[in-house]
Amino acid sequence: MIKLAIIEDNAEDYKHLNALVKRYSEASGVEIDEKHFENALNFLDAKEKFDIILLDIMMPGYNGMEMAQRLRKFDEDTEIIFVTTMGQYAIDGYSVNATGFLLKPASYERLKGVLDKTIRRVKGKTSAIITVKTYTELISIDVSTVEYIEVKGHYIVFHTQKGDIETKGTLKELTEKLEKYSFIRANNYAIVNARHIRAIRDNTVVLSSGALELSRRKKPEFIEAYLRYSGDLSDA
Repeated sequence: MIKLAIIEDNAEDYKHLNALVKRYSEASGVEIDEKHFENALNFLDAKEKFDIILLDIMMPGYNGMEMAQRLRKFDEDTEIIFVTTMGQYAIDGYSVNATGFLLKPASYERLKGVLDKTIRRVKGKTSAIITVKTYTELISIDVSTVEYIEVKGHYIVFHTQKGDIETKGTLKELTEKLEKYSFIRANNYAIVNARHIRAIRDNTVVLSSGALELSRRKKPEFIEAYLRYSGDLSDA
């Protein structure tokens, strides 16, 4: 089941989105548990976890962009789809890793395309545990917390959201093991967790906590793999 919140202060706009989501659920067979919030503060105060948020930008008090920025301080996983009358906010959406945008009044075809992509991302976030040996102990690492893994001398360093972990091994072996969890080779010494990519600029991959060099030779393959992960490129 997909947990989805619609944050919309306009009753008619909410009614329209709600009808589209119900239609999508019935047509796709995807079970969706939808909940409505009239403003950003109500949503934040509820402290509920959702897979996807349909978020109106123009709201009184906290607007949608401000709410998304606040949400990202403690939640990097929830997929955000902005709903707006102004396309100019699309650029700002990259700063909060928005999955997509819907222009009001949203059409069913447009909502279907955005939800298809977003739900693929949600289903691809299934977590896994990998156990590695450090100098003194065995440590279990939640793969979803790993931003990237790099070679440093004779060691492998896991850069996680909770800190760095140094171990022995080969990057080739880890690449093969973690490819199914959307880890992508960025250069000869590092693989990147696609879920933590915030932007790709020239020969740089911008991650949640910093940036990493993207090899020119590997760049086309890297971008293709990332587009496949994000749902913007099909396997056809």
